[in-house]
Amino acid sequence: MQWTIKKYVFEQYYNLSIQQVWELLSQTDQLNRNIGLLSIQAGPAEFSPQGMFRTVRMKALGLVNMEWKESPFEWEKEKFYTVSREYSTGPVRHFFGGVELSIAHNALGQEGTLVRLFGDFTPVNILGLMVIPIYGIRTMRLTLTYLNNYLKLQERSQHTDRVI
Repeated sequence: MQWTIKKYVFEQYYNLSIQQVWELLSQTDQLNRNIGLLSIQAGPAEFSPQGMFRTVRMKALGLVNMEWKESPFEWEKEKFYTVSREYSTGPVRHFFGGVELSIAHNALGQEGTLVRLFGDFTPVNILGLMVIPIYGIRTMRLTLTYLNNYLKLQERSQHTDRVI
């Protein structure tokens, strides 16, 4: 049975500069630790006729072994990054996703950053349909929560600096 791609997009405005948001989101190993993702085992870079990749392994939800070939991230500083993963084991066949940043203005006309997270997931089976919302979408929401918490800490810090 062929399963259709499940596409998810989350967008949120932040009263932060693109430079600040890029620093928070572009260091993906640190970001993954900060939002509590499971650790992965990544192999060395390999080469094939299709290009460079590395093999990555993890155990999703502590139960499901997953292995994938991950292409190098494509990115443009302070604008976007994307990654593509082809899974050889586990309930997902393919993932393509990333982050896009753009200058935006809030209702008061203040300049900030619009963060757009997107993920295209192709399940292998019914388990994939269950894992995608539990792990994939949860990860996207945790990323936005991480930015929200950073913004709250920044606002508290600015408020504390003004209190005498």
